[in-house]
Amino acid sequence: MSALFVFVGGACGAALRACVCLWLPARFPWAILLVNTAGSFLAGIFAACALSQVAAAFLLTGFCGGMSTYSSFALDTARLFARSKFLALLNVFLNGACGLAGAGIGWSLGRLV
Repeated sequence: MSALFVFVGGACGAALRACVCLWLPARFPWAILLVNTAGSFLAGIFAACALSQVAAAFLLTGFCGGMSTYSSFALDTARLFARSKFLALLNVFLNGACGLAGAGIGWSLGRLV
């Protein structure tokens, strides 16, 4: 049963990511940075709350997992590296720092609820 909730949540998250990528095309992968940061922030909030197993499957594993993406981040970084080592390192730094900050801030806010 929870696999169905992961599937539906993942579809919603992936669709949102696709919309953001269409809305924010750029030479630097700002869209992927945005969805990875937002996904980490939301995951922090959801993880700090006492979610049921079904809600956690839908929101954490499904939605946040579908919205954020490591594979696109890795591919974007490889493409940037071929063009500019500085931009590739900047992408790695920003995704790491913003993702960790987003998760930490989300966790702190989630504990207040």
